[in-house]
Amino acid sequence: MSHCSALRGFRACWIAASAIALGCSLFPDTPPEAQIGAGGTGATAGLGGSSGSAAQGGSSGGGAQGGAGNSAGLGGLGGTPQGGSSGSAGSAGQGGPGGSTASGGSAGISGCNTGVTPPGGSCPAVCSSCANGVCTINCGSNCANNSFVCPAGFACVVNCSGNKVCENSQLNCNEDYDCQVVCDGNQACSNTTLSCAGGRCALDCNSGNKVCDGAKLECGARACRAQCSSSSQPSVSCGNSCNCIEC
Repeated sequence: MSHCSALRGFRACWIAASAIALGCSLFPDTPPEAQIGAGGTGATAGLGGSSGSAAQGGSSGGGAQGGAGNSAGLGGLGGTPQGGSSGSAGSAGQGGPGGSTASGGSAGISGCNTGVTPPGGSCPAVCSSCANGVCTINCGSNCANNSFVCPAGFACVVNCSGNKVCENSQLNCNEDYDCQVVCDGNQACSNTTLSCAGGRCALDCNSGNKVCDGAKLECGARACRAQCSSSSQPSVSCGNSCNCIEC
């Protein structure tokens, strides 16, 4: 299991200050953003018509009757035999219609692995600090058994450092910007839920006994990953995520 470098406190390795780029190389550089549909197969061309049969031979001069098609007429007594004329060839059959072209596959979501830069603004009261559109929430006794919404226009990093500090809490990220919860401590994020809509989503279960027991990661449309350093792992609901990675 790959890990971020050992940062404590703000542990925001996943979200860079300027570009909000994922750390730890957890996502591939080239997202599967455009699947192209295959062309349809053309129908088989129609078969050519069969050649016409030879015409029946005409009557011979001098009274001799012509023979059946393809063979020369037999000469009558004292007459000059004349062969029947050959039939004309049948026209070729019409070719079958070409197959219709298959429609292209639906395009992948833009910025699946690279994320969307948040506009930011004045730092909301719920944030411990703000920088480059990232709201950092350092949880203390105010986070356990509470629900939070990442402020509009911001990406969010929630640091849950301490025993049971984020127990039974929920963070909802309702926009297209990144959200990350970092857990360190005994039962620091037990029964914690991180729910994302359109942005990248990450739940880091680092040190501590039962650090993420009962935790849930509900992915949004973009890249989503859980990272674990022990057997205490969250459940992951990938949903329609374009790139979902479980522990």
